[in-house]
Amino acid sequence: MSLLLPGTLLFFLHCAALACIAQSLHVSQSQSLHVSRSLLENQNGDCSDFQIQVPVADDDDDVEEATAYGELYMDSSDLEFGYEANRKSCQAIGIRFQNVSIPLGATISAAQVRFTAKATGPSMPFDLGIHVVDSTDCPAFTGREFEVTSLPTVSEEASWQSDKWSKGQEYASADFAWLLQKVVIQSTWHSGNAICVSLEVVDACTSLNEEDLHYEAYSSRNDDPSLAPVLNVTYTICPGVDTLYAPFVLAQ
Repeated sequence: MSLLLPGTLLFFLHCAALACIAQSLHVSQSQSLHVSRSLLENQNGDCSDFQIQVPVADDDDDVEEATAYGELYMDSSDLEFGYEANRKSCQAIGIRFQNVSIPLGATISAAQVRFTAKATGPSMPFDLGIHVVDSTDCPAFTGREFEVTSLPTVSEEASWQSDKWSKGQEYASADFAWLLQKVVIQSTWHSGNAICVSLEVVDACTSLNEEDLHYEAYSSRNDDPSLAPVLNVTYTICPGVDTLYAPFVLAQ
């Protein structure tokens, strides 16, 4: 089917296969990116809302950094927030999402990362700061020291108070739509580029009890690709906004 939207580049799709749409968006279907492009029923005048879900695509795209000495742990089976007793260090978590299909100039109305708890915990709530890396095509992690905490980020951070969680349950981070917006409005952003986010305990985690800060937190892609973190974004396309790709609708 084809969808014509004023002010956007027109694409004519004559195939119903998901692979066809994925190819048009420069998205690898093997990464199980949800590119159904479901057009939400609610529309704001001539503007249309779209939702995407982007799971972590490679094993090296979700990493832990020991902030005390900078070592990067790229093949952990879980992402532990706070203090990691085995490494004797607080940790920062870096996550890279590839093939983020958001058109240039789209308005971001919601952005969260969804995690799956690997174990039950912690014994006390804690505050995390969520940062979006100020890069319109975030490069892959290489394993160099202090790589997560040295990445330039957009101004401000989102605050997420993470309470006690239960093993196997899914949890969504705080919304950071306004931070992601600062990346996708830049002229060098292209739909299909990569986005990186980082998460770190806001307060100095060494000031609290070690037993309260050793979290067996969330599953990484190394643990199970189906349980890897997922970037959920809702964005709006309006006539007259310059975009790289027109939105697509796949008949449900």
